[in-house]
Amino acid sequence: LLSRRQRQMCIRDSYCILRLVNRMDFTSQEKIYYQLALKEKDQREWEPAVSFLLKAMERTRTAESRYRYDTELAALYKHLGRTAQADSLRQEALKSSCPLLKSSVV
Repeated sequence: LLSRRQRQMCIRDSYCILRLVNRMDFTSQEKIYYQLALKEKDQREWEPAVSFLLKAMERTRTAESRYRYDTELAALYKHLGRTAQADSLRQEALKSSCPLLKSSVV
């Protein structure tokens, strides 16, 4: 376990890193937030993963990325027991023109 001081330092460092990220262009921010979402997802930290994925989605410029994020977010919502939101996002992802993405949703 981390000591109180170590936890405070981690929080401070995380805050500093996010301030730096917010100064970057949207494309870079999108990539960083998406990678952070995947890391949290791998650690089964569903709520932080949702938070980072939503930040990546806010910064995306392409419809295909948006559909991919919808699919990822649907999976996270399913883990959190939010089936109505998950189903709605899956329906959005089905609008994609990418056959591989469509097949991953069905």
